[in-house]
Amino acid sequence: MGAFEARNGRFAVMTDLTYMKLGISDSGARVRSVHPDIAGTLAAAVSVRFKMFIAEAALAYELVRWDGATPGTGTSIDLYGGGRFWWQSAEASLALTAGLTIADLTLRRDRAVATSGDVTWLDPLVGLRVRHHFSPTTELVLRADIGGFGAGSDLSWQAMGYLNWEFNRTQSAAWSGMLGYRALYVDFSKGHGRSRYEYDMLTHGPVVGVTARF
Repeated sequence: MGAFEARNGRFAVMTDLTYMKLGISDSGARVRSVHPDIAGTLAAAVSVRFKMFIAEAALAYELVRWDGATPGTGTSIDLYGGGRFWWQSAEASLALTAGLTIADLTLRRDRAVATSGDVTWLDPLVGLRVRHHFSPTTELVLRADIGGFGAGSDLSWQAMGYLNWEFNRTQSAAWSGMLGYRALYVDFSKGHGRSRYEYDMLTHGPVVGVTARF
């Protein structure tokens, strides 16, 4: 995950990139004997690979700002709108092996099935962001947006909250640690019948990182 933001007065350009790669594979076999000279074997192996890339870009405008009692503190609310591009790729395979042994005679049958594909779509989005500075070096950010609206996915929403705290400042940049939590949901479908693809998923988890302010 990587993010970039450029601000000029009340306006800001926000970008966010996310890449995910998941995989699972398993295999097993079962042997059953109905007679000392007769036995059957069934073995299976399955593999699933999934990759996803998300690119988000938005333009934000600071609606209101309340300055705190001390310098460097205060709260601001941003309205932002833009788009979220999705790319997903999936691969799945299944291999089956069945065997029958009768005395010294062995019969075996193998069957393998594999499929793969990828899909892309673009979701419009609109959201709000709250930024609160506890001090010049500590900031809490809360943001939420909703999108899709049938243009890309049927529905997509995101909720995120994180804390930034500055730990080092040089002549060229101010470095901060980031700790928070992010949830991203999307309901997307495409095609019909055997070619239909559906992705209805909520992805969430902690976010840890380092930010640089130039």
